[in-house]
Amino acid sequence: MSIKPGEDQIADAAEGNPWYRVVRADLFILSLLATATFALIWSALQAAGVAGWSTLFFGLFIFASTVLFGGVLWSKFAQYRLNKAILL
Repeated sequence: MSIKPGEDQIADAAEGNPWYRVVRADLFILSLLATATFALIWSALQAAGVAGWSTLFFGLFIFASTVLFGGVLWSKFAQYRLNKAILL
């Protein structure tokens, strides 16, 4: 996929994917950010004593952390380490 000058697309230089296209390798960092965000929101809501919203964000935190630890194999970092190990 080539990007022509003048197009309104920003592509990832290494992979040629537009910035808005989420692929499996991006799922790791997105779930890492979601896990940290939902944990902070959950903590703030628990400190404020809001039970309903606290339970919702706890569920989102659990879901995001499950995706995080389940998706480590497809992370860009794991692929880099795997490719480096194969070349050695």
